[in-house]
Amino acid sequence: SLSLSLFLTGDSMAQVVEDPFVWRAGDGTFHALFHHETGCGHYGREGPMNCGGHAFSADGRTWHYPYINGSAYGENATLAGGGVVHFAARQRPHIVLGPDGVTPVALTNGAQLVGEGGQAGDATVTFLQPIRTHSLTG
Repeated sequence: SLSLSLFLTGDSMAQVVEDPFVWRAGDGTFHALFHHETGCGHYGREGPMNCGGHAFSADGRTWHYPYINGSAYGENATLAGGGVVHFAARQRPHIVLGPDGVTPVALTNGAQLVGEGGQAGDATVTFLQPIRTHSLTG
């Protein structure tokens, strides 16, 4: 089993994390996404919410987590038609890999939607969000 303390030590522990998903990219680097337990909308914090973090490693032993105050994914997602979905919680990240088995094409999360009056609804859903696979300038 993978221990979070394996790669999140020192200052990285400023965020409480859980639910790691680890994969190996085509170039051989390891990547991990995880839920920031104290960073998502249902904790009542002000401003943009930092629901998920990302760490990476060249060898699977020494991990780098440079985005302590950054975000791999947030509490909002833009839909294909231009609408925006607001989440009260967005947990259990999972990367869907493409046909080559190494290229991330989508992110899924167990998500709790924001309901009437900004309150968290009672139900959760599985939310799938495509990952951009090309440059915005290219």
